[in-house]
Amino acid sequence: PKRIILVRHGESIGNVNSSAYSSTPDSQISLTERGFEQGTACGREIRRLVGNGSVRFYYSPYLRVRQTLLAILQAFEGQPVEIASEPRLREQDFGNFQ
Repeated sequence: PKRIILVRHGESIGNVNSSAYSSTPDSQISLTERGFEQGTACGREIRRLVGNGSVRFYYSPYLRVRQTLLAILQAFEGQPVEIASEPRLREQDFGNFQ
Protein backbone atom coordinates (compact mmCIF):
# COMPACT_ATOMS: atom_id res chain seq x y z
CA PRO A 1 0.00 0.00 0.00
CA LYS A 2 1.02 3.59 -0.56
CA ARG A 3 -0.24 4.61 2.86
CA ILE A 4 -1.85 3.25 5.98
CA ILE A 5 -4.43 5.41 7.72
CA LEU A 6 -5.42 4.51 11.26
CA VAL A 7 -8.84 5.64 12.48
CA ARG A 8 -10.33 5.26 15.93
CA HIS A 9 -14.09 4.89 16.19
CA GLY A 10 -16.24 7.97 16.59
CA GLU A 11 -17.57 9.14 19.94
CA SER A 12 -19.44 6.30 21.62
CA ILE A 13 -22.02 6.19 24.37
CA GLY A 14 -19.28 4.79 26.60
CA ASN A 15 -17.13 7.86 25.92
CA VAL A 16 -19.82 10.19 27.28
CA ASN A 17 -21.28 7.88 29.95
CA SER A 18 -18.90 5.34 31.46
CA SER A 19 -21.77 3.71 33.37
CA ALA A 20 -23.01 2.34 30.02
CA TYR A 21 -20.46 -0.44 30.43
CA SER A 22 -22.29 -1.71 33.52
CA SER A 23 -25.39 -2.59 31.48
CA THR A 24 -24.06 -3.14 27.95
CA PRO A 25 -21.21 -5.42 26.85
CA ASP A 26 -18.22 -3.45 25.57
CA SER A 27 -18.58 -4.96 22.11
CA GLN A 28 -22.17 -3.67 21.87
CA ILE A 29 -21.58 -0.04 22.86
CA SER A 30 -22.85 2.12 19.99
CA LEU A 31 -21.94 5.53 18.61
CA THR A 32 -23.56 8.76 19.65
CA GLU A 33 -25.03 11.08 17.03
CA ARG A 34 -21.79 13.04 17.22
CA GLY A 35 -19.86 9.81 16.64
CA PHE A 36 -21.77 9.19 13.40
CA GLU A 37 -21.01 12.76 12.30
CA GLN A 38 -17.33 12.24 13.09
CA GLY A 39 -17.30 9.05 11.01
CA THR A 40 -18.92 10.82 8.08
CA ALA A 41 -16.39 13.67 8.25
CA CYS A 42 -13.56 11.17 8.52
CA GLY A 43 -14.80 9.39 5.41
CA ARG A 44 -14.82 12.63 3.43
CA GLU A 45 -11.25 13.36 4.51
CA ILE A 46 -10.01 9.87 3.66
CA ARG A 47 -11.70 10.10 0.26
CA ARG A 48 -10.00 13.45 -0.31
CA LEU A 49 -6.63 11.88 0.53
CA VAL A 50 -6.99 8.75 -1.62
CA GLY A 51 -9.11 10.11 -4.45
CA ASN A 52 -10.18 7.27 -6.72
CA GLY A 53 -7.31 5.01 -5.67
CA SER A 54 -7.93 1.53 -4.35
CA VAL A 55 -8.96 1.29 -0.71
CA ARG A 56 -9.12 -1.57 1.76
CA PHE A 57 -10.64 -1.18 5.24
CA TYR A 58 -9.83 -3.52 8.13
CA TYR A 59 -12.12 -3.07 11.10
CA SER A 60 -12.80 -4.45 14.54
CA PRO A 61 -16.04 -6.42 15.02
CA TYR A 62 -17.16 -4.06 17.82
CA LEU A 63 -20.46 -2.30 17.08
CA ARG A 64 -19.10 1.25 17.41
CA VAL A 65 -16.34 0.45 14.92
CA ARG A 66 -18.73 -1.12 12.41
CA GLN A 67 -20.97 1.96 12.73
CA THR A 68 -17.97 4.25 12.18
CA LEU A 69 -17.03 2.24 9.09
CA LEU A 70 -20.55 2.55 7.68
CA ALA A 71 -20.38 6.32 8.17
CA ILE A 72 -16.96 6.44 6.46
CA LEU A 73 -18.17 4.33 3.54
CA GLN A 74 -20.79 6.95 2.64
CA ALA A 75 -17.93 8.96 1.11
CA PHE A 76 -17.03 5.99 -1.11
CA GLU A 77 -20.47 5.41 -2.60
CA GLY A 78 -20.05 4.23 -6.19
CA GLN A 79 -16.36 3.39 -5.71
CA PRO A 80 -15.32 -0.22 -5.14
CA VAL A 81 -13.68 -0.77 -1.77
CA GLU A 82 -12.53 -3.88 0.04
CA ILE A 83 -13.51 -4.44 3.65
CA ALA A 84 -12.43 -7.13 6.10
CA SER A 85 -13.31 -7.74 9.73
CA GLU A 86 -10.19 -8.24 11.81
CA PRO A 87 -10.88 -9.38 15.40
CA ARG A 88 -7.27 -8.72 16.44
CA LEU A 89 -7.96 -4.98 16.10
CA ARG A 90 -10.42 -4.92 18.99
CA GLU A 91 -9.66 -3.38 22.35
CA GLN A 92 -8.21 -5.52 25.10
CA ASP A 93 -10.93 -7.72 26.51
CA PHE A 94 -10.63 -8.35 30.24
CA GLY A 95 -14.13 -9.80 30.60
CA ASN A 96 -17.09 -8.59 32.61
CA PHE A 97 -16.14 -7.62 36.17
CA GLN A 98 -19.69 -6.93 37.41
